[in-house]
Amino acid sequence: MAVQHVVDNDAARATVMAAVRDLDGDAVRQFLARTIRSVGVDYTVTQVMVPALRQIGDAWASGELSVMHEHFASNTFRGVLAH
Repeated sequence: MAVQHVVDNDAARATVMAAVRDLDGDAVRQFLARTIRSVGVDYTVTQVMVPALRQIGDAWASGELSVMHEHFASNTFRGVLAH
């Protein structure tokens, strides 16, 4: 029987958001790669990446983050998925 790993989605998104705020691509890539290895691509995309992108979009719309942060996150996420 395969071991099912558990991810705290709120904590995962908070980790991603902190790295995006800091424009820390290495931290985003490393965290997402570990999450993918732990729970798989589908789960990481649907439960971490897409909600984080929504949160980033909301933060951009409210002026909390810039368009640079949104582009940074989108490009970094795309790179993780392409890898």
